[in-house]
Amino acid sequence: MNNLEERIIQLEKELAKAKIIEQMSRGLNQAKDEVGLLQVFAQPAIENDAVGVILFYIDTDAQGQPEWAEAMVVWKRPDAPPTAFNEKRMYLPNFPLTRLWISNPHAPMLIGDVATDERMDGMSSPRLSTIGLVGYGDSSLNPSG
Repeated sequence: MNNLEERIIQLEKELAKAKIIEQMSRGLNQAKDEVGLLQVFAQPAIENDAVGVILFYIDTDAQGQPEWAEAMVVWKRPDAPPTAFNEKRMYLPNFPLTRLWISNPHAPMLIGDVATDERMDGMSSPRLSTIGLVGYGDSSLNPSG
């Protein structure tokens, strides 16, 4: 493959991302409630075989660090296996993905496989598998943009 072909492939990938961002932006502007927000964020995940998606509201501590997460809306694929996740409100320092997310809370994070991703520590993967989590993705919204 030559440089021109590689550049065309890269541009096609960037165009596809831009289309998704444009669709999500339009959807976010039209969302009227939490269910609408979840539908906007969940669509790319659903199209890529996600089993479930949860919209959390995050409360911060006095220093502005994420401290509590409250599950507002949960979507699960109808044929999804049961999971052990049943918490409505979680103290974030008790959860393994917190350290990754808090290190850069304003940037999206994607983990394809929590069992093999190098960012996960050995203690996290078994705990996450008990709640049925295989992959993980997050993206933050806040009132200031």
